[in-house]
Amino acid sequence: MLTTAVAQDSMWDQADTLLNQYRQNVNEGFSSALINNYTALAQTADSLIAAAITSGNSEIVSTLEKALSEYRSIKQAAEDARIDITICVNNFEQLIVDVRRENSVGLNECVQNLIEPIVTYISKASTGLLGLYLGDVYQKEKLVLNCGPLDDNCLSNMVYALVKVSGRVPSEIANTVARDVGQFAMYKSQINACRTKYVSSSDAKWNQLVGDFRSCVEAQS
Repeated sequence: MLTTAVAQDSMWDQADTLLNQYRQNVNEGFSSALINNYTALAQTADSLIAAAITSGNSEIVSTLEKALSEYRSIKQAAEDARIDITICVNNFEQLIVDVRRENSVGLNECVQNLIEPIVTYISKASTGLLGLYLGDVYQKEKLVLNCGPLDDNCLSNMVYALVKVSGRVPSEIANTVARDVGQFAMYKSQINACRTKYVSSSDAKWNQLVGDFRSCVEAQS
């Protein structure tokens, strides 16, 4: 269809048609990328952040329950043996509350500190993609207008350039989007790292506290 149009239309009409086609390819390519990729990245980020906070806090509570179970077992054994462990109990119960709060707050802050960089990344990637191609569309439009409707040699060069660049738009946008999606994996890792860090921290700290409590009880024997 394009070959037939080229044979019938003036060089000015050909350039105008191809310029509009180029503009349409850019708009459609960007719209598809925005809906299917950049918006999806934002939704993925939302889900990952919510999951990291929810599951992380759940794991912190789970490790707390394990520590409390060990604590109660040691405490009960000491009480059965009629050992006064008041000092041990007071220290332990306050510390274990502090550990849970510190790690829960730390997890939340760690994840929330990633929100702005993630939003900025997605925003810059998507607007950068659109700006890159729209800028080229406007540049090509200016060049066509500078040729004017009577300079067929100039317009012929622009027709060639427009055919060439317009055909590359879908694959180039797809490659740019794939790169941006790939680089987003860094933020996924950082979100998961927040959860891992504070769950591991709470587990290690509580293991230490239970060990200290056991040593304290033994010292009262």
